[in-house]
Amino acid sequence: MLFKLSPDSPRFKVFDLLNAELLFFLEHAASADEFDRTLFTEGAVGDACWENARENYPRAQSALTRDKFEFLFDSINAAGEDIKTRLYDAVYSNQSFSVFFDNPVRDILDFLPPECFAK
Repeated sequence: MLFKLSPDSPRFKVFDLLNAELLFFLEHAASADEFDRTLFTEGAVGDACWENARENYPRAQSALTRDKFEFLFDSINAAGEDIKTRLYDAVYSNQSFSVFFDNPVRDILDFLPPECFAK
């Protein structure tokens, strides 16, 4: 379950942690020229995201967490500084699911070039 269906719905910590990791990544990717471990938080969540890569799991059939973050990094880096900043701002500014679902912004990522969605 990704969002609460009622006020009594349980809240899963894993989604909060992954969301925080994505925000940290986007914030640090905005000023980075190189994809590396420093784009992830220190600790268990950052370690898990970094270690979960196809190079570590050769039997994986598709891209894993680090591979997907690297694709995102490469795509937004190629798009330029303005796109990196706008993406972080869009994600950061839309953290409230209740506000988002009450008044969805369907074109929230329309500024991203098609290459960001290629994989």
